[in-house]
Amino acid sequence: MGINKTSTPSADWILLINGNFLYQRITGTQRFATEISKVLLCHYDNARIIVAGDFELPDWIPNDRVMHIPINCHLRLIRYFVFWIIAPFFVRIRVKEKYVVWSPCNTGSPLFKNHLVTFHDMATRHNPKWYSLKHILVTLLTEELLIKTGAKITTVSSFSKSEIVRHLKIDENSISLTPNGFSLQGVFNREEMLEPNQNIPDIFLLSVASMDPKKNLDIIVRAWLSIPTEKRKGAGLVFAGGKNTAFGKLSGLTHGQEDGIIWLGYVSDAQLAWLYSRSKGVILASSYEGFGLPIVEALAYGVRVVCSDIPAFREVGKDSVVYFSLDDVHTLTKRLINLLQNEIPHGKFDASLIPTWEQAADAVWKAAASAF
Repeated sequence: MGINKTSTPSADWILLINGNFLYQRITGTQRFATEISKVLLCHYDNARIIVAGDFELPDWIPNDRVMHIPINCHLRLIRYFVFWIIAPFFVRIRVKEKYVVWSPCNTGSPLFKNHLVTFHDMATRHNPKWYSLKHILVTLLTEELLIKTGAKITTVSSFSKSEIVRHLKIDENSISLTPNGFSLQGVFNREEMLEPNQNIPDIFLLSVASMDPKKNLDIIVRAWLSIPTEKRKGAGLVFAGGKNTAFGKLSGLTHGQEDGIIWLGYVSDAQLAWLYSRSKGVILASSYEGFGLPIVEALAYGVRVVCSDIPAFREVGKDSVVYFSLDDVHTLTKRLINLLQNEIPHGKFDASLIPTWEQAADAVWKAAASAF
């Protein structure tokens, strides 16, 4: 679906995208921010993005759509100071028109006026043990300040909306849905696939998840090791996802490459596309999520998906994936065997049930129009 410009809100105001996510590695939330920003900056005349320092712009950002703060941000602490303290006042001084600032990745400075913030989940409040003490304190304080200063909230799923209402005690009618999307041309450019440097076996299962306690990677490992050796001989279990200091300590097995287990760490888009296109199946074992972007990505590649039975995954995967209970490793083991032996049918990917990135961008634009 292309963007119908005649249906966009009046152009007598400016949408400023908080570009702090550009300095971060791409995970699910940064993917959301990147893909929607691409559409907004390309198709919406009054969209701009805030960047700082001598940052090298990605090729999808037009130079004439940049609001540049001339302070270098080589150190993370300086970047925080710029985007949390300097940027709000810089915007107030420089922008004479009406404007809305959109912060797409869970957080943003409470000092911004007319602020729209996308909360992807309430994981920190749901189970603080998953995170470092610093992350907990910063997140909880920021969320409270954003609510008290009148920031408008959007979120990516109906489940996350219900969680925000429950944890933050705000009216559900004040929360807009701005869902994740996908590309009709494929999640990533298939012509730019790149094989990871590690030796990946011809037959492998894939888990796409950051090394975060709530992803329960150790459950997948235990299920894999429970498969009789002869049934996984020559096959591999590949984990793709990086670490983050915000996460708490992981339990169990999270390193080494024994018994066919391969930990790739963070991978590029081109490498992830290669992995999706060649895997026998994707396994996700999260105990809590706000969405399930790897489900969409895997199904778009025609890959079988086995995932934990949690609300967000049900909302995204519907009947196109196979579910398991997190307290039943035995069943997960059987499902992994089923994947290796092609005994699980390919999920039916109904593109009409997931918005395109163009539709997702339109939802953000409309939410921003109501933020004044």
